[in-house]
Amino acid sequence: MLWTGKIVKGLVALGFIVAILGVAPWSWPVLAANAPTVSPVAIEETPGREFSRWERVVRGFRREHHFAVTGGYLKGTWQVGNLGAMRDRSIADSGFWTRGEYTYHLQIFGPFGYMLGSSTGATYTRTADGAELKPPTSLIYPGVVAGLVYNLSPRIRALGAVSVNLERFDGLRAVVPGEPETAVSITMESYDGMAAVDLFATINLAFRLEGHERYQFYRRPRNAGDKPVNAGLERFDRWYGAGLVYHML
Repeated sequence: MLWTGKIVKGLVALGFIVAILGVAPWSWPVLAANAPTVSPVAIEETPGREFSRWERVVRGFRREHHFAVTGGYLKGTWQVGNLGAMRDRSIADSGFWTRGEYTYHLQIFGPFGYMLGSSTGATYTRTADGAELKPPTSLIYPGVVAGLVYNLSPRIRALGAVSVNLERFDGLRAVVPGEPETAVSITMESYDGMAAVDLFATINLAFRLEGHERYQFYRRPRNAGDKPVNAGLERFDRWYGAGLVYHML
């Protein structure tokens, strides 16, 4: 009788629990197996959560190492004071450019910061048929880049920068009808102002749109005498182009 009473009390307690849960115990495994599940991958891939992940990684400002390769079209003007038999000429040229850049970005406050780095590149330009000046392909030696950065969001960034380089022209020719041809190899100082926008397609990789305005001048050597390098040359040009930027996170 004692054991019978304990069994009855146990069954009553179990029935009380079942009544509270509203589910028979033997159906719990079936309910668990049929319960809806949410994929962690699906959660991660939703646009809102993806943007939130970018926010956590970028933290308001894209810092440190950046690499860019860009290229495009240019149009410029040579101002020739003297080169061989040429005197006081203004000659237009046009062509293409390519540029490589490394910059290190540091935050000032919030979305604002600055960048320091180096750039190099090359240009291919031609003047009109019959023009007295024939420029060669040039090589832009590595120089210094400094600028300001504003991160509009983790996906969009605006930049403004100045770079200073030396640009080498091997075989710049002056062809004046009735005069001997003059060819010189010179290095010009270049000052470049750039404005750019970066549009990030992934958390690391961006598409860049950029424009440049440059001023160059030739500093003739001392005691050049009547040598061809005793020339007076300036150049103005504008670049427009696009390329890719990689942010090393």
